[in-house]
Amino acid sequence: MVFLGNIVDIIYLITIRRVDFDPLHLALIISGKLLKFKFHILIAATFVIFIVSLLYVAPRFPNILAYFWPLLLSTALFLLAVVVFGLTSLPSAQVSGKKVGEGSSSGSKSDLILC
Repeated sequence: MVFLGNIVDIIYLITIRRVDFDPLHLALIISGKLLKFKFHILIAATFVIFIVSLLYVAPRFPNILAYFWPLLLSTALFLLAVVVFGLTSLPSAQVSGKKVGEGSSSGSKSDLILC
């Protein structure tokens, strides 16, 4: 028998009866393909086991919410206070048109506007 490169081709040729069905040869081809990708399969299986175990061991969302509700509530109230103060406070009015450090070149302290 001729070695076929793809399992889909093998199944197609078996279904149209162009190749005799030899289970041993088919098992050797499939095991060869599996050995070619053994590291990929191992990494994928490890990742799936890790995710499933993490979902099984991790606490449920309502439990996390019940534990952290005071922190979440205080953070929400703080952000609400920041927004309210930002909307209600008036912008600071400038006393004079001069900025700090500008003015006469005499350098006296009375010419400086301290903020």
